[in-house]
Amino acid sequence: MALWSRALSEAEIQQVVTQGVPVPYSKPQPLVVRSFTADLPAVAAGDKVWLRWDVTKNVQVEIDQGVGDVTAQTIAGLGALEVTVPVSRTFTLTLRRGVETASAQVSVAAIPNVANGWSLVDNFDRYPEGLLNGQGGWKDLDATEFAVVSVNGNPMAAPRNGDATAVLRLNALTVAEGQQRTLFFRVFRTGDTAEPARGTVALTDRNVRFGSDVGAAGNDIGPGAIVSDELGWGLTLGGANGNGMPVEFFEPILDPDTVYNVWVDITNGPFPEDRSSTGDTYTIHVAKEGTAQRTTVLTDYISARGQGAADVASPPSIWINSSSAG
Repeated sequence: MALWSRALSEAEIQQVVTQGVPVPYSKPQPLVVRSFTADLPAVAAGDKVWLRWDVTKNVQVEIDQGVGDVTAQTIAGLGALEVTVPVSRTFTLTLRRGVETASAQVSVAAIPNVANGWSLVDNFDRYPEGLLNGQGGWKDLDATEFAVVSVNGNPMAAPRNGDATAVLRLNALTVAEGQQRTLFFRVFRTGDTAEPARGTVALTDRNVRFGSDVGAAGNDIGPGAIVSDELGWGLTLGGANGNGMPVEFFEPILDPDTVYNVWVDITNGPFPEDRSSTGDTYTIHVAKEGTAQRTTVLTDYISARGQGAADVASPPSIWINSSSAG
């Protein structure tokens, strides 16, 4: 279909009838790699990760490291491909159109000695000390409130004030309804123990918000663990038994300057008949680093995840927060 700004002559009409509507000239778009990312900054050696890209459309697209031509996997400039990472690699994506080229890179670390059945999310040991924001896909909501620090040679993520929030999108690492998964992390309390401490590590599919927006119980975030010394008798772990419910804390008391392993067993169950929750439950275990005996902190609590629709435009995320106690 075409629209002319004037009446056509008889000869022009005949030309349209015999030759069709003229195709206007379209100047090619410049070659641009708008984004080239990996779903995770690191994986267990030999595991797989999704690479995703957003580029100029209608051009040849290639990825090195033995991946090859991925033009067929690129639709309207958007593409994705799952690749195996046996060793740490830097992938280069290249666009080609005639003699023109444009490229971008993304690195994925392959971490050895990860137990079978576990998917590595991050261990922070490839990042320089400084701000966490932008490192390996981490997003700090204020850009400057979480940092990578080294304690006795061990890198870790640490808040820089009392209301800090950061997220890492998990993309393909979802927990579908009916599945059970375990979220594992380590916690280490250092500094002035007279200062109040409170932190949360959780799995969420909701719109990402600051800790001050969700309240003390992490309302409508999802299953996870809260660590706090707000009860006045030491640092303990706990969680809320349902969305909008108060947080309950339990022993053991976590010693300062000591590493503790924390496991959060998550079950994405179906909605109950009375629709009183989303059906998610979680159990928390803790053990001092180097000891085999775990202590179960709480069992089969209902997740603090409301019945509102998930943010379907966003993949699930790891949500970490530090907020003022009380």
